[in-house]
Amino acid sequence: MNKKNVVILGGGNGTGLNVRGLKMYESLNLAAIVSTSDSGRSSAKIREEYHQLPSADILRVLISASDYDYYVLRKLLYKKRFSSPDQLEYLNMGTALITLASNHIDSFIEVIKNLEHIFECKARVMPMTLEMTDLHAELSNGVILHGEGNIDEPEEKIPELYYSNTDTPNE
Repeated sequence: MNKKNVVILGGGNGTGLNVRGLKMYESLNLAAIVSTSDSGRSSAKIREEYHQLPSADILRVLISASDYDYYVLRKLLYKKRFSSPDQLEYLNMGTALITLASNHIDSFIEVIKNLEHIFECKARVMPMTLEMTDLHAELSNGVILHGEGNIDEPEEKIPELYYSNTDTPNE
């Protein structure tokens, strides 16, 4: 039987849910291309202090693609955050793992491939880009919002949404 190739594009939540729902079908070759423009709390810290791509959305999709129990991995790697006022503040265990691995492995893609192997993922997970990007939204009233964290729940409609490149992360 020929497997159908399915590619899911998006951020961490929707892409993770789709991967989690589709990974059980043996007739599919799944791949997820995940946005790397997150600028929330821990992602901002990773971007600014470590000059790395934000990995929270990648982590969420890796957990969703894993053959291991989703809820156990989510609780262990995603929900628990460090609360000490140091370099780990706001980071969850999974994001800290990806950040540390990115300091010792030459390529962000290789970090993800290694985690796919460790988590026994049923889908390939890839970043949308290897360059730092920022998300921008122009609202219906003409106001332009910068950064995903500022765009999540706007008070106006968004007729235009676009990315821009910023600094290139350490590879």
